[in-house]
Parts: sequence; structure tokens; C-alpha cells
Amino acid sequence: MYDATGVEISWISATLGSWLEGMRYRYRQLKSWVEKDRPQSFWLTGFMRPQGFLTAVKQEVTRQKSAEKWALDEVDYYTTVLQTEIKTSDGSIGEK
Repeated sequence: MYDATGVEISWISATLGSWLEGMRYRYRQLKSWVEKDRPQSFWLTGFMRPQGFLTAVKQEVTRQKSAEKWALDEVDYYTTVLQTEIKTSDGSIGEK
């Protein structure tokens, strides 16, 4: 599904209940961030505009490295998968 500008909407859910549940997860993520400190990881699809968040991350890194003359367009993203956690039906977490 797309919005009026043609941008794909990544948070469309099949039912109102699942959309509300996703909204609660997004709220908890942002509330925890504001009340505590920056989390070690982010639920990227929980942001309404994840592209904007990723751009802000690049900007912050570039500002931190300003003494080394880093350029915004030269900063790249990379991901390292360290471990996978799976929640089981009884609520416990197992490793894969």
C-alpha cells in the first residue's frame, strides 16, 4: 500500500487490533528511549520514517568524527548479526 505521495507505507497491518498492538510496541520503544537512555538496538520498522532515522544516525556519526573530516556521503551502514533470540509460546527466550 502507498500513501498519497507514492511512498510505500511499511506499517500497514491486516487488522485494527494488530495495528494497535504495533502502535503500543512503537510507543514503548520511544518511551523507554526518552525515560532511560539510548537503547543498544532499535526496532527499525517501528519508526514511521526509518529512512529519516538512518539519516540522523549518519549525521550524528559525521558530527562525532568532524575532527577527522568525515563526510556525510562517505559514511556507510553495516550490520553484524551476533545472536538470534526466539520467544517461545511459553514466553521464554531461546537461542538459535
